[in-house]
Amino acid sequence: MPDPAPLYLQLLGPGTIWIMVHCGGMCGPIVAGLRLGEGGWARASLNLGLYQFGRAVPLAIAGAIAGAAGAAAADLLDSYGPWLTLVIAAAMLIAVVNRLGWIPWLKAGDSSGVAARLLRPVAGWAGRHPLLGTVALGAALSVLPCGVVYWILSLSATSASPLHGALLPVLLVAISTPPLALAAGASAAAFGRLRLRLAWVPTVALLISAFWLAMHGLAALGYVAHVHVWKIMLW
Repeated sequence: MPDPAPLYLQLLGPGTIWIMVHCGGMCGPIVAGLRLGEGGWARASLNLGLYQFGRAVPLAIAGAIAGAAGAAAADLLDSYGPWLTLVIAAAMLIAVVNRLGWIPWLKAGDSSGVAARLLRPVAGWAGRHPLLGTVALGAALSVLPCGVVYWILSLSATSASPLHGALLPVLLVAISTPPLALAAGASAAAFGRLRLRLAWVPTVALLISAFWLAMHGLAALGYVAHVHVWKIMLW
């Protein structure tokens, strides 16, 4: 099994910056629209906790499956894993170029419309069952198309471990809680403005992650030297 430490470092390093701004800007208006912050601090904390729990469970299951798939394909990963890492890094670099508007024919989908379609079947039921309904809303929105989720599941597969594959998405959900807590007490318009002002931050963090993954793949192939900090291999 590969050393999972670099995967956690990537999540806790540039990934945290990416998540803090991206989740606040993308999911913040959705959380604000769900009005999870109503009813005082205790109720708001409970609502957000249930919502995040609803997100964490499906993502942990998906991460465990990705980790198990990585473990099942361990021999292939040994041979082709570095090349797969470079492919993922290239895809992230393309996403950076797209975010900069340099690929006019490649447009990102509108996640707000997808979110509305996901919410519609469960919204009425959630209104009648506030606690379980909040969990259900989180679970429904966990399948919202999201580059951060795709990225974390790729790390889960790279871990070749169902345990670490599940823990990585759970950690992602935990990191995204502070910006969503702010969103729960703010208006959707406020987080829309925040997303516009800080739009450059996820792009920079995504670029750093792409560089990190590329160096990891190149080091595994022997094209660049491995770099260690204490006993932890950065790449």
